[in-house]
Amino acid sequence: MASIRPDLAAIDAALAKGAWWARLFRDLADRGMRRAEALVVENRKGLRQVVDNVDRIARAVRLIVVAVMRLRGFLERLTQLRKLSPGDLAAARARAKAKAEEDAATRPTARDKASARREARAAENPERVVDLIEREKPARRGRDPLVEALDERLAVDPALVEVDDLPLRLTAMRIGADLGTTANWSR
Repeated sequence: MASIRPDLAAIDAALAKGAWWARLFRDLADRGMRRAEALVVENRKGLRQVVDNVDRIARAVRLIVVAVMRLRGFLERLTQLRKLSPGDLAAARARAKAKAEEDAATRPTARDKASARREARAAENPERVVDLIEREKPARRGRDPLVEALDERLAVDPALVEVDDLPLRLTAMRIGADLGTTANWSR
């Protein structure tokens, strides 16, 4: 895409770079999909690793899709700029420069406002926050009878007072015996 007009050289360079990025993203997405398709669960212990890999690969592919969508929009706007006459292109550059200067001028003000809001929230009365949390606690309804029994035993039974000092396995065995259940230690 060799440019005859010097004012279009920067746009042509950006379009070429954008096309290169688009090819790179397409290649990365293809690699990610091939990796996801190649994942195999060999045993139950490997299932967790496969789930983690699928999650990681899916996130990478989603990020690539978002990047390609943004890149495509950017390239479409560049293509529209390339079609402008030299006078219209100069006017567009002047508008973009004025907008950038306006944004730069408002940035410190917005930063100061955000800082003031953070300080105001930090100065709020902590008791009001605690009251709000207490009011919005969900009601205890429909709980499992075993959980209810466990709560009651932990709160009342003197035999369970030393639970904090016992090894976790012994504690679980004792609580299970009191509730009439046995733990599945294979998990």
